[in-house]
Parts: sequence; C-alpha cells; structure tokens
Amino acid sequence: MADTLLDRVRTYLRFSESDQVDAELQMYVDAAVEYLENAGVSKLESELYCQAIAMVVAQWYENRLDDNGGLGSPVVGLRSIITQLSYCKEVSHESR
Repeated sequence: MADTLLDRVRTYLRFSESDQVDAELQMYVDAAVEYLENAGVSKLESELYCQAIAMVVAQWYENRLDDNGGLGSPVVGLRSIITQLSYCKEVSHESR
C-alpha cells in the first residue's frame, strides 16, 4: 500500500491536499492509531485497518465541534471491525 494513512483519510473525507488541513488530519490519524492500539489492534498492513482509521478520523473530525468533543455514537460497524482486527496477526510495525 503506497498511500499513507493521511492520504487514505484525505481521500475518504474528500479533501484536497492542504498543509493546514493535513496538519490537523495527521493529528487525528495519530490519535486514531493510538486509539486502535489501546483497543487491542496492532498496526496492520490491511485494507480493513485503513478503513477503521478512516472511520475513526472521519467521526472525530466531522463531530469536532460537538459538546462532547466528537465522541458521539460510534460509526455503524466500527466496533465489529475493531473486534475483528484485534484477532488478526500483526503484519508490520512499518509506518504508513
């Protein structure tokens, strides 16, 4: 997978490349990686892992101005993706 997680998230959110937006999105990507690690999901080279990161970032970014800090109801299916990924064999620690 040649694209970075930031590239994938930017595409998922339908954003153009922008230094200002990229800096903010990278913060969310880093937090989403940590969030998944804390949920028992090691960094994986898989499409499902990238999808989970994109879903987490999208939820946090799109709801960032909510009173509860964007931590509303999880995106439908995200919990099951996290559960499935937590049982997957770790493929790589390589940064995307």
